[in-house]
Amino acid sequence: MIPHHVLELMQQGSRHCWTIDEVHSGLAGRGLASDPSSVFRAVTRLEGEGQIVRVPIDDRRAHYEVAAGHHDHLVCARCGGVEPLACAVVQALADQVRAGSGFVVSDHQLVLTGTCQACDHEDDRHAAGEAAAASTGSVR
Repeated sequence: MIPHHVLELMQQGSRHCWTIDEVHSGLAGRGLASDPSSVFRAVTRLEGEGQIVRVPIDDRRAHYEVAAGHHDHLVCARCGGVEPLACAVVQALADQVRAGSGFVVSDHQLVLTGTCQACDHEDDRHAAGEAAAASTGSVR
């Protein structure tokens, strides 16, 4: 029964992709008791069935999302947020590779790392506050 609840959480939750710990916390937030090993087994089962897929984010934790059409990802280096990215440029590159070499690209993984809009605006607000403090002689 846990796999059903995991899949439902991932489909209806506010996150795009999930770690095992986030799934465990999400289930607990819905009042569903589970232990981390049961969540791990449920995620492994759902991945094996093709209902969820692993997202290639290199932060030493496995991330998963509901299996739905291929897309790439944007990862914020500050807050860790992950957003989907539909990118026709990669398909165009795969087409060029095939035309130039005959090599057929069957899959790819693209993760762009940077700063999300919210974190970028936070940096702007922080910098503006420091500039204002410097111009008035205030010390922070």
